[in-house]
Amino acid sequence: MQLKPYLLILFLSPIFLCAQDEESQTGSSYVFGPTIGASYNVPAGDLGDRFGNHSEISVGLEYQLSPSKWVFSFETDFLFGSSVKEDVLAPLRLENGLILGNDSEYANIFLRQRGVHMGLMVEKTVLANDIGRGLRLGAGVGLLNHFIRIQDDSRSVPQVAGRYKKGYDRNTRGFALKERFSYNFVSDSKRVNFSLGFEFTQGFTKNTRAINFDTALPDTENRIDLIYALNLKWLLPLVNSSGDEEIFY
Repeated sequence: MQLKPYLLILFLSPIFLCAQDEESQTGSSYVFGPTIGASYNVPAGDLGDRFGNHSEISVGLEYQLSPSKWVFSFETDFLFGSSVKEDVLAPLRLENGLILGNDSEYANIFLRQRGVHMGLMVEKTVLANDIGRGLRLGAGVGLLNHFIRIQDDSRSVPQVAGRYKKGYDRNTRGFALKERFSYNFVSDSKRVNFSLGFEFTQGFTKNTRAINFDTALPDTENRIDLIYALNLKWLLPLVNSSGDEEIFY
């Protein structure tokens, strides 16, 4: 399944134009600042075959318009977890499941999940009061990248040392879509601003490595990586503009 990025641009462009037109009619008021967030993620699709439930930490920038209640943001999400279902080191294991290092001792070697998602999001606060407290709906586009981190604490397995790790890490990258449904809380002073929501991410990805060392075969299949997430995000307002007045924190 292939989705063209320009289709998403055509889909999102009316939202940007509508927001600008509405804002020009009602005045310019906004809140701008960095965001930090955390999520608990449940993978599905091809991603669920490779990894288990995992965590996410996000940082970004958010621009809230008022009274139109449009929100524009850029976020970078860091994915990490310890549940890896795909044993890429199986050919190196002995019958007891352990790996023997070059020091003739069993190696302390572990598989971990790592990844990053970067993207733009457009949201609209609905059923809200004058300051923007209420339900928020949004959608966005971005890039999803994930891989298996091979952690050799004993540093005794040369097969996965240095650049050789790339032959086992299943580095995977591709275009991603994200939808978000959340409740946004804004204090009267607009200094306390957070949202609690549900996110659904769809990544259309492929393995970026020429060959997987454990199978001695290339992996050219298209993947559909899905992530369901419960997300808490906090906005740290740096600028709070109301009409002709701008407040810097």
